[in-house]
Amino acid sequence: MTRPFETARTPAIFGTVEIKLPESLWRALDASARREGKTVDEAVAFLVDALPMLSRQDISELKEPPKEKLNRICTLDIGSSRKISVERLGSENACSYSALIRRALHAFLITRDIAIINCQLQLTQMHFNFADNYERDKSDFSASRQHWEAL
Repeated sequence: MTRPFETARTPAIFGTVEIKLPESLWRALDASARREGKTVDEAVAFLVDALPMLSRQDISELKEPPKEKLNRICTLDIGSSRKISVERLGSENACSYSALIRRALHAFLITRDIAIINCQLQLTQMHFNFADNYERDKSDFSASRQHWEAL
């Protein structure tokens, strides 16, 4: 005789998350995953793996996507360790794991506020600041290069 608490569960249940996504964000996620040759679950898992690279301030700056009339509730299998990780990050930043993933997807796919740069997830503004500094310092580099060529 099997008791209710002894029923077998598959490991996927423990790593499953439900996320409410606006339809446009769902379509962008699906298209991006297909372009990369991944499933939607794998694409979200990839992003969840990168989230700890962001600081608390970076995460707090992520904005919710605009409200839409059509929404989709997605059940995704990201793995139990990723689920625990994203739940912890959400609680540290006073939001649900669903909101955290939704904001990260919106920032990554739609507004491009975050990006993978040198194998790390960063706010794109940091990348632009680096590019500005490089352009500003490039003249100094060329002057020193001319100096060395003159020798």
